[in-house]
Amino acid sequence: MKSRQQGLTLIELMVTLAVAIVLVAVGMPLFTGVAANNRATTQSNSLLAAVRLARSEALRRSTDVSLCPTANPTAASPTCTGNTNDWNGGWTVYYVDSATATTEHIRIQQALDGNPTITSDTSPVIRFDSTGAAALPVANLPWSVSLSFAETTGVQSRCISVNNAGQIRMRRYDPGNGETCP
Repeated sequence: MKSRQQGLTLIELMVTLAVAIVLVAVGMPLFTGVAANNRATTQSNSLLAAVRLARSEALRRSTDVSLCPTANPTAASPTCTGNTNDWNGGWTVYYVDSATATTEHIRIQQALDGNPTITSDTSPVIRFDSTGAAALPVANLPWSVSLSFAETTGVQSRCISVNNAGQIRMRRYDPGNGETCP
């Protein structure tokens, strides 16, 4: 009578583990790149949502609403930095109440994880008027802000731009190939 083998032999187990280790070693860098690219998309969308919120609140409230970088987003009343290259600390969407002349913050964003580089080549503040149009001097339009992510793969720099009509657009661009934002 033949006896049937049950379970795995030591050699079969070692071969299975070796194959699993090779698959993990090959797959981990790919997964890390995918996770970094997803984080870049999420963070870009966070700033894009703030720009869209500022425009929609200007329309809803029939008053000027602004978005600016802030270095102190955890303060009771965050202030704008006034520096086009200081978006890394966070930002705030706000308006000035005409009745009380006080600044009302609609949304305050903390600094983003992963240390993206966020800069604006134009004005550090984007303001929308009650019609939803960008209310900057014409010389500063189109307003734009660029986001760059160091640990991502491929073309992962993003450009968010606003034209004088208030139209908001986000696109990927590659500064390594001489492309610019906007």
